[in-house]
Amino acid sequence: MVKMEFQKARHRQKLLDQARGGWRSCYFQLFFLGLFVAMGMLYAFNAFHCQVSPAIVLLPMVTVLDFMLNAQAAQDHRYLDALMELMDVDRPAGDH
Repeated sequence: MVKMEFQKARHRQKLLDQARGGWRSCYFQLFFLGLFVAMGMLYAFNAFHCQVSPAIVLLPMVTVLDFMLNAQAAQDHRYLDALMELMDVDRPAGDH
């Protein structure tokens, strides 16, 4: 009986940690945001003559932006899944 309660408490703690998120996910997004800004600055200041052929910088910028948005959506989905499961774990057994 104690082992089962311990497993439930560990599962709940794991869900709480997942719902809070981690520092790694924040820095992961900031890295790609910095990369996006750096590419924009390359274009704005015409580094490597980027404005002659804008596709050299704009296509990778769009790709990085798309990757950032998809990663953020996946992260939000994980947070919401953890919160929904926490709500199910905290709900009494007969209260569905």
